[in-house]
Amino acid sequence: MQIKKDIPELLEAGVINEETATRIIDYYKTREKPAENRMLVVFGIIGALLVGLGIILIIAHNWDNLSKLTKSIIAFTPLLIAQILCGYTILKKKDNKAWTETCSTLLFFAVGAAISMISQIYHIEGDLDSFILSWMLLCFPLIYVMPSSVVSLFTLIGITYYGASTGYSRHWVESYWYYVILIGILPHYYLLYKKSPLGNFTAFHHWLIPISFIWIIPSLGKAYDGIFFPIILISILSTYLSIGYSDYFKLQSLKRNGYRVLGYFGSLIFLFSFSFQDEWNRIRNNSSSISSLADSIDFYLALFTFGLATLLFILRIRTVGWKNIQVIEFVFIMFSILFCFTFNGIWHMQWIVSIIILTIGISTIKRGQSESQLSTLNLGLIILSLLIFCRFIDTEMSFVLRGILFVSIGVGFFMGNYWLIKKRKRHEK
Repeated sequence: MQIKKDIPELLEAGVINEETATRIIDYYKTREKPAENRMLVVFGIIGALLVGLGIILIIAHNWDNLSKLTKSIIAFTPLLIAQILCGYTILKKKDNKAWTETCSTLLFFAVGAAISMISQIYHIEGDLDSFILSWMLLCFPLIYVMPSSVVSLFTLIGITYYGASTGYSRHWVESYWYYVILIGILPHYYLLYKKSPLGNFTAFHHWLIPISFIWIIPSLGKAYDGIFFPIILISILSTYLSIGYSDYFKLQSLKRNGYRVLGYFGSLIFLFSFSFQDEWNRIRNNSSSISSLADSIDFYLALFTFGLATLLFILRIRTVGWKNIQVIEFVFIMFSILFCFTFNGIWHMQWIVSIIILTIGISTIKRGQSESQLSTLNLGLIILSLLIFCRFIDTEMSFVLRGILFVSIGVGFFMGNYWLIKKRKRHEK
């Protein structure tokens, strides 16, 4: 590290003393060890995957010429070896993360390979959904027995596929195992949060869990085609935003904050989609179902998710105050009001949504200027540019006017960045 090279110079100049220099060196020594361990874990997992794929390719070349008994032995051999390695890791290498994650990964794929090969050898009927579910259920204990964060991530991917496949193509009741396993993973997620809040595996869970849930939640009941699905979706996105802006994520970078990124950009995409008339027409066309609210599961889901988003929003206001609340954080309230007014025959809701997007864009630009952040300033300009582009699509406007607007946005990009860079240089002086 560069700072370690500069320590002799700092000592000679009298900036630091010997004791401080020793403490700095000791600190960076502790920082180097986790980095080495992380690399060892990563290459161990990659190595386990490559070994498994290589064995599969070698066996596949002569598979048809083997007897059923030989095939069965081959199917169970990797499983047995992986179990022995996991047992050795638990007894002798429990504190070694590289051993734990590598052996867990081997066993995870060995279980999947054994299930698929035995099913093929003995012609056991079943579909892909049942195979994925069986695989995930058998490997779920590894998350806590080893314990293994890699298996937790793979299990999340597997149950997300299973939940989407069964929930969307059949009925949400058939995907209940998704929710059972997801709830089962949450304690491991909590332990990661407590023991390793800045760890890479924790960051991966910060992304995968919210992605998985937002992907599956529409399959509940008829929420995806149901009239209250927009309320459910925007409430969940607002809940993500509140979590992403919590004290825990305050000092973490955006790449480790999946909740905030998904909540922010998901809310923007949601608003842009409802800045078109077609989405509001679809809601009005389904307004006849309002009389059957008691029989609609998505109505109760909308109440629950809206209530949760409101609770977290109130807690955030109490924590930071109104002045530090961004417009996009209470979009779910504004949209819910518009949603209710839609059934009273009030039209042109898309224009009100466009005004909300315009307000978000302008406030983002102002925040970028006040905080001297080019990325925030440009985000606000991009939001305004996309809004103008969307209005080009569904509004009759002369090419001259369109050209003038685009030139204005381009000049805005240039002048905004130029002014902010100049402001930064002034402060540096």
